[in-house]
Amino acid sequence: MKKIFLLAIVQFMFMGCSLKYIDAPISAIVAPNNLIWEKNYIDNQEKNRDLLECAQLYSRAYNQFGSNYSYIIYDICMIKKGYDFVTKPNGFPNQCEFKHNAVGCALSKGEIYLDNEGRVIWRKTGKEVKVDDFR
Repeated sequence: MKKIFLLAIVQFMFMGCSLKYIDAPISAIVAPNNLIWEKNYIDNQEKNRDLLECAQLYSRAYNQFGSNYSYIIYDICMIKKGYDFVTKPNGFPNQCEFKHNAVGCALSKGEIYLDNEGRVIWRKTGKEVKVDDFR
């Protein structure tokens, strides 16, 4: 019985999951969008409007394709609006530990960037980021 339990834990960790936050409520580990996206020289009203516009895209994508696709759409929308991704917002763990932040984390690591024409570009290849790159 002990061996099965240990094997289950090892397998769980190899799957890319972590026991670190297993007892924490989701609201204690996943930061709200208004904390993980920052932009200089912007007031709260404009930020809330941008968050809402991207949330509407998220909602349409979620209804049509599901959650993984919709998170990607949301993040690309925020990047195109000129926002930076905050990996460790105040009081929350590193948001890059959670799969749904893949695009924002790629931005914070410098793997992608917003070019002068408003396109999100892969730094290594110079190609535009596609939703399927993160699926």
